[in-house]
Amino acid sequence: DKEDVEWLSRLKLFRSHGDDFPNVVKAIESMMMDDVCRADITFSTVHQAKGLGFRNVLLLDDFVEADRDDDNHEFTEEERNILHVAVSRVASGTLYIAPGTSNKCRTNCLRQWMTMKNSQ
Repeated sequence: DKEDVEWLSRLKLFRSHGDDFPNVVKAIESMMMDDVCRADITFSTVHQAKGLGFRNVLLLDDFVEADRDDDNHEFTEEERNILHVAVSRVASGTLYIAPGTSNKCRTNCLRQWMTMKNSQ
């Protein structure tokens, strides 16, 4: 579920910063802006980024339901659709794939991106 992924990400962030978490939140809030076009960095889910384009995109594999290290995982249709939307957010730059991403996810991301680039 989309909300579970968002909450799990928040919990991981909280656990990694412990007692300093309130200061981290304040630092992030002080750098936030409403205008995505003026932002240097945009943190977003794939669903929130649908329809938008960015010069460079760093793709995490938290949308994949299987264990990150499972290279035998077969993507569901929803995961393939999310992957397509994520990869197609790169408007004119580079697709970066986060370290620790499974080889299967990395391969599928690059294949999807190359297919999209070759069809332009």
